[in-house]
Amino acid sequence: MARNTGTSKSKNPGKGRDKELMSIRDEKLLRRYYELTEVENMRFDRALTLLSRDEFFISEARIMSIVRRSYNNPEGIRITPPSRIRRPKLTDEQVEFLKTRV
Repeated sequence: MARNTGTSKSKNPGKGRDKELMSIRDEKLLRRYYELTEVENMRFDRALTLLSRDEFFISEARIMSIVRRSYNNPEGIRITPPSRIRRPKLTDEQVEFLKTRV
């Protein structure tokens, strides 16, 4: 049986991982990192360990490089933090009542 020694004519000539999938993964990772460190007030080293071993299965060094790249890249993924202060929903009648009390 002869082996094919010629060049491969596959539909996907590029090697490596799908850049779109990596971008989606990085965005999810950054959102989860933000949630753990800012919302849940977890120490960053514990957050790295959790993300690395339990959720994304990539090295802590790789996670830190993704986080650093997001901070250094002004056109990168923007994480908008959740609003901590919510405005109460008041009706017009309630607003008028409060204005007369002041």
